[in-house]
Amino acid sequence: MNKNPTQHVLTIVFIYAVLSAIWILSSDWLIEVVASSPRQLALANTLKSWLFLLMSSLLLYWLIQRLQVIKEAPQESLLHGIGPIWLPALLIALFVIPLTITLIYSTIQEKKISEISHLQAISDLKSEYVDNWLEERHQDLRFIQFNSAIPTAFQNWRQNSDQNAFHLLSEQLQEIAHVGEFEGVTLLDRSGISLWKSANHHAQIDAATIEAVLRLADSGEVEHFGPYRNSQGETHLDFIVPFRNDKQALEFVLFLHMDPTDQILSISEWPVPSKSGEVVLFRRDGSEIQFLNNLKHAPNSAMQLRWPLDDETLLAAQLARGDWAMAHAVEGKDYRNESVFGVGRRIPGTDWFLLAKKDWSEIYDEAIQDSVWMGFSGLFALLMGIIGLYLLRQRQQLAVASATHLAQAERIQALNLLSVIADSSTDAIYAKDLQGRYLLFNRQAEIFTGKSKDEALKQDDRFLFPPHQAEIVMNNDRMLIHQNRVITLHEEVDTQLGPVTFLATKGPLKDESGEVIGTFGVSRDITEMHMLEQELREKESRLRT
Repeated sequence: MNKNPTQHVLTIVFIYAVLSAIWILSSDWLIEVVASSPRQLALANTLKSWLFLLMSSLLLYWLIQRLQVIKEAPQESLLHGIGPIWLPALLIALFVIPLTITLIYSTIQEKKISEISHLQAISDLKSEYVDNWLEERHQDLRFIQFNSAIPTAFQNWRQNSDQNAFHLLSEQLQEIAHVGEFEGVTLLDRSGISLWKSANHHAQIDAATIEAVLRLADSGEVEHFGPYRNSQGETHLDFIVPFRNDKQALEFVLFLHMDPTDQILSISEWPVPSKSGEVVLFRRDGSEIQFLNNLKHAPNSAMQLRWPLDDETLLAAQLARGDWAMAHAVEGKDYRNESVFGVGRRIPGTDWFLLAKKDWSEIYDEAIQDSVWMGFSGLFALLMGIIGLYLLRQRQQLAVASATHLAQAERIQALNLLSVIADSSTDAIYAKDLQGRYLLFNRQAEIFTGKSKDEALKQDDRFLFPPHQAEIVMNNDRMLIHQNRVITLHEEVDTQLGPVTFLATKGPLKDESGEVIGTFGVSRDITEMHMLEQELREKESRLRT
């Protein structure tokens, strides 16, 4: 049995609705995944516009052909029965349900990828901060090490018992403690005996610490020692500045003490709001992991919390053992036995590790919220599709019952389809006659110009834009009519939303005989992308200069 001509139109509508849904849901996401630079983004948007134009043109051509068949068909052919609704409803369900599941899965994966990128950025930022802080201290102390005033004063005091030299040395060391924000300074001789210490530093240095300091001082370089807790339970990060005599033998050592809590051990703070986001600083200490900073969920844990290195699930232990490469996302447990994933970094010049981590539950909670909305949206789309099929079936029945008015009804339906095609797009879609007056003006064009369709129809561009901009747009239309070809160009105009740069694809509009009767166009807002390209060019220009 031949298909009812009305069904041909409805089939086109259904196919277009399916393709438009796929396009709207997937094209921007695909562009975001594929395009990694402003140039790629521009190319992807151009291809998207061309594909949309091609799809719309093919559907319009098909629709016109079907309408011609309807127009020439005998009235008796319209009285064939209408097929059951369950088959297209099943097709909609087979499309919507897998698409919804795919989108939910993609949302979870995108959320995971996004969080991994955030963790990598945060770990880079925090590790760079710690590294820079340590390097600044080392550079300051190297400057002190090569300051001849300190060893000169020391030698005059020790060799000549010059009390003026002693007072000068004391003042210099006090100034070093003040400027460098050190808690105190201890002066040790080559055997580790304390010769002098700043007045505000009362902590006792045990023999093991002095032995470690002298061992590090043998290198002749500025070194740091710690962090560690002394016998009084105080947290210290010390810096060692060795001074050598003319024979390059160790003469004395400056031992500078600092409480690192307010400097580097407070890096656990997360830069953005998060329930579980945390930065952990730790190191490998024999067969254990020692946590160096105060943790978000374990206050006052700096230098006190330890964990077995052979714990297979502890994320910090995995990184310390070298089970995983640095800078990659790793999954495991944290010190609360919570499932987490994070990104690790080594702090250069130290035995420290830095881990930026976040609970899986927080990521999934956020993704599930989005997924629930997508599920409801998919259900709503399915219901709307079935309702739409039911309404289409009623329309078919009405068309069959009103066979005498079929031609007029089909023309109205063709116009409705054209309106659906135009209004479903996020681009401005329009058509003009040879005088530049608007024949088609979609909803997005109304948003851009602030003019309604009723206001814009039968008006030209001078009604929508400033005179000089309108003249440029109209000259572009005259050029493509003269050349009789489709062109793509940039057009900058003032709109209801402010100055906008459009990527406009325009071509001649022809009738059935191939005569040009006007122009059509699709204009996409690429203002943001255009600004990014300009910024990129400016940066490249600055780099060249």
